[in-house]
Amino acid sequence: MQQPSPAEASDEGAAASSLDNHHPSSSQMPPRSRGGSRLELHAVAARTDTERDNLLLLLGVSVIAACCLCWFLEHLDYLLKPLVFAFGLSLILRPLVDFISDARYQEQKLRQWNVKLPRNITIPRVIGLMLALSLVVTVSATFIWAMYLSEQWITFHWKDKGWNDRFIARINDLADFFDRIALRMLKKDDFAQEAWHNLQNKLEMMLKDETFWTSFANGLFNYMGDAAICLFYVLFLLAPRRTPLRMRSQIVRRIHGAVKKFIVIMVALSAVRAVLVGLLIWACGVPGSLAGSIAIVSFWLFFIPNLGSFIATLIPLPLVVLLPDMTYNQRWCAMFIPAMGSFLVGDILGPTMYRKGLDLNEVVILLALVFWFSVWGGVGAVLAVPIMCTVKIIMEEIPHEGTHALARMMAPAPSNGNGNVGGGLGGLNGIGGGDGGGGSGGG
Repeated sequence: MQQPSPAEASDEGAAASSLDNHHPSSSQMPPRSRGGSRLELHAVAARTDTERDNLLLLLGVSVIAACCLCWFLEHLDYLLKPLVFAFGLSLILRPLVDFISDARYQEQKLRQWNVKLPRNITIPRVIGLMLALSLVVTVSATFIWAMYLSEQWITFHWKDKGWNDRFIARINDLADFFDRIALRMLKKDDFAQEAWHNLQNKLEMMLKDETFWTSFANGLFNYMGDAAICLFYVLFLLAPRRTPLRMRSQIVRRIHGAVKKFIVIMVALSAVRAVLVGLLIWACGVPGSLAGSIAIVSFWLFFIPNLGSFIATLIPLPLVVLLPDMTYNQRWCAMFIPAMGSFLVGDILGPTMYRKGLDLNEVVILLALVFWFSVWGGVGAVLAVPIMCTVKIIMEEIPHEGTHALARMMAPAPSNGNGNVGGGLGGLNGIGGGDGGGGSGGG
């Protein structure tokens, strides 16, 4: 093998020395001291202890705040319930009031609907407010009208001797049926007669008791007072003129859009379920007047999630059992078919619409229903979902990781597997954006 010349060897040695000067070896690098690593470990431990203390402090403050909030909600319910309810009513009525009293808004909406009028017709805003409140009272009176319609139908047929005889025969048949069951199970042959007499005695005692009428009058007075306060709140919420959408903050736009979305979904579901129940129960043999009354009462009950559906299912059962002119097959169909149709629309289609439209988890909706029903009763059950939508939006807007984590827990599980807050924000921003077109129109 040929040996390198001395000149080449000297050149290679110079190059190696220059490389060593530019790239020092590990032996020339300063060693990492043990004291520095200990300081870093102590800093990490201190930071971990601080985060744990902050978390415990946050949990303690949250518990105290939750207890104070429950006390506040329970003791000021006579003011807060009408206020929250009035806020929802104002969202429904503001587009109507603005349309009939604001010429610019009316022109904008007519242009959006591609409707041309020779001249815009507006009225003073005070008259528009009175018309809106009259509309609320008229719609609310449909519940009383349904009760009146049922009472008139029963009174008219009670005067018919043939119908009255068939009704009494139906009562006797039911009494014989329960007597046979009691004879087999309880070894008593007068169970139905004894139960009927006990029911009559308790009813008479209740009607003669002054405490019953006092509590009834107090409850009626409280409901009338809540309704008056609610209308008073609505009047003041609708009195100011429409604020342009661009002048509102982002959180107000999002809350406005979420509450409007809830109102639209709830009214649509309640109307569809009520019409479906009324048509099905009429097709099963219940008279049209009673079927219409049941549909109207069910429409109002369906605004209460879960509990209202259960009560609406039980309301037709006494009529189905006691009406004398229905056949055996009609009774069984009227018991199950309307309830099945209401279940399909309300309990299968409804949660899907709430999930997609409101970006709330079904478990959160159920827990909110239980909590607000325990605090505010039936009104709390109606207002539970929009209140939780507002709480979730506020948590997403607060610049803190803890509130963002709670907002993620309240949101439904994303289908694409991405569970960040941005997905929930994007979904609700879509609601707000949908309200943007109708928001400038909706007030």
